Amino acid sequence: RHPVPRILVAWLILVLDMFLYGEDPVNDSHVECNLPGLGHMYVFLLVWPSSVGLIFLRIALLLSALVFGMWFGVSCFHHRLLRDCCGLEMFSGSNGTWLVMGLSCA
Repeated sequence: RHPVPRILVAWLILVLDMFLYGEDPVNDSHVECNLPGLGHMYVFLLVWPSSVGLIFLRIALLLSALVFGMWFGVSCFHHRLLRDCCGLEMFSGSNGTWLVMGLSCA
């Protein structure tokens, strides 16, 4: 019914597509893009060293990063920002804690 919101949504999709994928969605031409850090994450998760000590070190680093991410998400994002500063009712008490922990670990 209203053409202006429809046109704005179409333009928003085009702009976000170019921002996220680094390609021109109009003619679907792929462009070289550089995503720093992405290769390092894949190597850290998928390529394992041959030494047993380095494997244990990597598992310890992964587990400590996971635990620290959950703690940081709960204490800083959930308690201080969302519950205390913003005063959002949906995060009162411990509501929404698992959502914040999952997002902060990702």
